[in-house]
Amino acid sequence: YVDDQNDDVQVITEMQLIDINIDDCDDLVVYSTDYTTNGVISIFQSDCMGSLILKQRFINDGDIDKLHVADLDRDGLFDIYTSSSNLIDFTPYVLINSGNGDFEETQFENDMNIDLATFVVSN
Repeated sequence: YVDDQNDDVQVITEMQLIDINIDDCDDLVVYSTDYTTNGVISIFQSDCMGSLILKQRFINDGDIDKLHVADLDRDGLFDIYTSSSNLIDFTPYVLINSGNGDFEETQFENDMNIDLATFVVSN
């Protein structure tokens, strides 16, 4: 598809259905990329009548292989994080759900809580 905001041709590589605002309606999280420089995480909120409305977009470096959904901060809401097979210069995106359908990008913290991390096991 063609991204309306910057006229890039994007390929959808990952989609997840989740209820981001606890209204018992499935919302949609989509990852798309142009395979060169840009990737976009798009969050679409359901109106519970069959339509999806673009709620937020997060533009990244295009190196994401997988979207994951989990309650990372133990508040009962689904959060989103990413992973990649590029272990050299990949920075995971962690999007924390605020509860009203909005997400905030979060960085790793030195707060003694377990943070999401990527590691390599080799022989």
